[in-house]
Amino acid sequence: AGEVSLISLVKLLIIDEHGERGPVAEALVKNTLRFVESSQSMIRIMGLSSTLPNCIDVANFLQVNPMKGFSYFDRCFRPVPLDNNFIGIKAIKPLQRLNDRDQVCYQKCIEQLQDGHQVMVFVHARNATVRTASTLNELAQQNNTCALFLPDTNTSDYGLAIKAIQKSRNKQLMELNRRRSIELSFRVSISTIPNMAHLWILVFWTHDKLNHYLSLLTNQFPIESKFIQCLANNHNAEIVLGTTTNVEEAIVWLSYTYLFVRMRINPHVYGIEYAEIMQDPSLE
Repeated sequence: AGEVSLISLVKLLIIDEHGERGPVAEALVKNTLRFVESSQSMIRIMGLSSTLPNCIDVANFLQVNPMKGFSYFDRCFRPVPLDNNFIGIKAIKPLQRLNDRDQVCYQKCIEQLQDGHQVMVFVHARNATVRTASTLNELAQQNNTCALFLPDTNTSDYGLAIKAIQKSRNKQLMELNRRRSIELSFRVSISTIPNMAHLWILVFWTHDKLNHYLSLLTNQFPIESKFIQCLANNHNAEIVLGTTTNVEEAIVWLSYTYLFVRMRINPHVYGIEYAEIMQDPSLE
């Protein structure tokens, strides 16, 4: 009863990428769709993803009309064209590898900044933000290129960057901001308009992992459902709630899941034999 009264207050449900929490999102959407049908209320569901090869399957799961409620944006929609370049660091010794990585990052920043372009630098952890920004600052001082990193204080980006740093819980970043020794962070690390950046630098890989990241970019496999791993627990909950009381109702309940969508398209992944498909092609 409490769950029903709470969901009745919802008017918009936004589902973002969930990774390992996919089954939770799947159950949430399933319950919302069933509630909308049973109560005849209106809840708008919006799904967002930046890395989803089989997005049309998710649209079907969300019961989206592909002609009206489905939108796909590729890199053609970017105001600034974006190319992909991968650079692997071959040094074996950790310290040398770190130094080489910093040098490559600095050189790539300089190339773009000399042409008056924006650069965004992404690192693998929060504590690496200060280290990377400090290193870029030191390299800029050593090479007399600090002027390239100075921000335009008259733009709205500058004000937004200042506010972002002031809200940060990172004491080191706050200290660097107070000392004003790292103004490059306003233009390089904390740009507020990523679509206008001419270069995105992702700092985390070594040469031995280069093929792995290339494969992630080029070999985009369909996203499968993980719901089957928690199928028993979810169905037990439905039985306790009284929403499924027999096999037929359980089948209807299952048909609302992304698992059902992918089972019909790629049944072998879920252990469904060819003979079963021949007898029941729609898996109904």
